[in-house]
Parts: sequence; C-alpha cells; structure tokens
Amino acid sequence: MKAGLQFGIVLVALASVAIALSSFIPKTSGSHISSTGAPGEQTCKQAGCHIDASIVSDSVTNTFLFGNNESVYTPGQTYQIKITTRRSGVSKFGFQAVALSEITETNAGLMAITDPVRTQLQDYASPPIQDRLYVTHTANGTIANTADSIQWSFDWTAPNTDIGPIVFYFATNCTNQNNQNTGDELHLSEFRITGPASGMEERQKDLKVYYDGSRQILHIKNFLAASTCAKLMTIEGQKIGDFYLSGNSDYALVQALPNGIYFLRVEGGSTAYLKRFMVF
Repeated sequence: MKAGLQFGIVLVALASVAIALSSFIPKTSGSHISSTGAPGEQTCKQAGCHIDASIVSDSVTNTFLFGNNESVYTPGQTYQIKITTRRSGVSKFGFQAVALSEITETNAGLMAITDPVRTQLQDYASPPIQDRLYVTHTANGTIANTADSIQWSFDWTAPNTDIGPIVFYFATNCTNQNNQNTGDELHLSEFRITGPASGMEERQKDLKVYYDGSRQILHIKNFLAASTCAKLMTIEGQKIGDFYLSGNSDYALVQALPNGIYFLRVEGGSTAYLKRFMVF
C-alpha cells in the first residue's frame, strides 16, 4: 500500500513537471489561438508564451498582398494571400492571421491551406469569439525563405454576399532564436478591403448621428445628398429601421435603443457610407 502511494506521488510529481515545462515550450508548432491582436483577442505576449516580447503596432516590418494587389473583394471569389515579414539577423519567424467583418467583428470568409508543409488552420477559439478561423505557421514554416525574410501564402474565399469592409488582422514574431519564451519581437498589422460597392466609408467629419434617449429621437446631421436611403443596424448587423434622408433629419424610433454600438448605413448613388455611433 505504501509502495502504491509512493508510486502515485511520483506520477503526480512527474505530471506537474511536464505541465510546468510545457508552459515554456516555444510555440514552434503554431501560435496560441486568438493571438492576432484583433478585437477581443490577446497577442502572443501572454503567460507561457512570449511573455516579455516587445510589441510594434501598425508595423512596417509586415507586408500583406491580397490577390493581385487588390483592395476590393468580389463575393464568393477566392484570392491568394501572401504575408511577408523581414528582420535583419533573424532566421526564425512565426505568424497568425484572421479575417473579420469590420461591422460585426465576426469571422469573414473562409481560409484554405495551399502550403500544408508551412501553414495550418486553427478553429478552436473559445467563446465569445469561437466562430473565428485562423491560419498560422507549422514547425517547418518558421524557417526563413531567404536571408532575414520569410513569406507565408494561403487562400481566402470571400463571403457569398457583400458584408461591407473586412479587416485582416495578423501578427508576426521575429524571434531571437534562444529557444526560450523571452526576448522576441511581435509585429501587429491590419489590412482592410471593401465590398464591391467600393464604398462603406466612414464620413466622420461630415455625417453626424446622435440619439436622444429621453425622446427616442435619432438625429442625423450634415448629410449633403439631396435625398438618399439609410438603414439603422445593430453591431450584429440586425436591421432596426429604414429612413429616407434629405439633408438634416430627425426620426422618432418605435423602440428605445439599449446602450451599445450601432451603425447607420447610408446609400448615395453608387456609394454606401457606414457611420458608427454609440448609445450610452
């Protein structure tokens, strides 16, 4: 009985050591899930990963090529994506990328692997972002292609309908190759594409939207078009109401707007504008 107890203690001790060591194993096999720095996510600068890494946002170290250098997507069409990062003296890198709707911050389109030796998919994010699909490096995909530089490629298929602007959030890791979770550099970047209307642009300086909760009145100011249509939506994309705009207008809403983020989509000719506003 005593021998069995001692054996059990040894097993527990070995398991504890294994767990402790696993926390410090470099993520050569792929990034931690949800580490792109996108809304609601962390970066790889977290416990058990690159804990003391420096972070550079909007980094020029990264470049993103969408199709043939396009900036507008066609619903249902597949595009090749290439992510490149460069750092003098570095020969080992890592990355992770995700595509999100700018309006709802939910997954947009479908990633597909074209180079399984160097890239892989990840789709096991936790709530509330469990719908997101990621692409990241493999162990073989950490080694530089050329001196001081690496490139990863994969395919992305656009949603079947125009969902407005889509943002690719991606993070790269330029390692110091010390086989530890210390001293690395994380570079965060974004790439934005618009739908075929080539238009859901924010008119921050011109279009003003204000909600008067005491009277349930939506005030829309400084829209210059003679007449146009507008749609009020929740952050999830649910339509609340339609309006016909002509200059400065006030609209009484059937229901009160709870606190949160809303969007007013204004369609003028061949262009659509998206105005984000908050109710609090």
